[in-house]
Amino acid sequence: MLTYVYYYLYSRYIPSHKLFLPNFMKKPFLTLILISSFFLTAKLNVFALTLDSIGGVPVTGGNPGAEWDATGKNPVFKGTATANSTVRISFESKPFTTTADSSGNWTYTPTILVDDSDYHAFITDDVTTSPLSFVIHLNVSGTTTTKGGETLPETGAVEDTLLLLGGGIVLMLGGWKLNTVLNNNKVN
Repeated sequence: MLTYVYYYLYSRYIPSHKLFLPNFMKKPFLTLILISSFFLTAKLNVFALTLDSIGGVPVTGGNPGAEWDATGKNPVFKGTATANSTVRISFESKPFTTTADSSGNWTYTPTILVDDSDYHAFITDDVTTSPLSFVIHLNVSGTTTTKGGETLPETGAVEDTLLLLGGGIVLMLGGWKLNTVLNNNKVN
């Protein structure tokens, strides 16, 4: 296939006498042009369905995996899809739709996620061949804190912080003691 492309380019668009490159550089030069044009057009024409955040919490890699924990009623789903496409979202087989804007961004705020429960979510669009499917574990009654307009779960784990702080103090004291011992044993 690539040989045919070289032949076509050589004979139709870039005759040998008009390409000002030595003969040994013509094939690598054309290869570079073909590969770069493929990646440029592929980036412009191929879109993937992604889920960027659920309830203001970022989704790493655009896919929440098999399960997702969320706090609060009706968390907002945000993502990207093919521009102007219809995004279909279902929770427990109840279908809903939203439309991606001209940049491919879409947002959906459900109205049925109101109870502490597990909901099976399924998200697809007009183009995607591999939809997003996951279980969202909803904790409506959980304690939350608000920062910058986002609702986040309350955090704890003081033990880890104290352990790291104590370890740092032990290392500082050990280094101070080692420095004192080494300075006392110096021969002038």
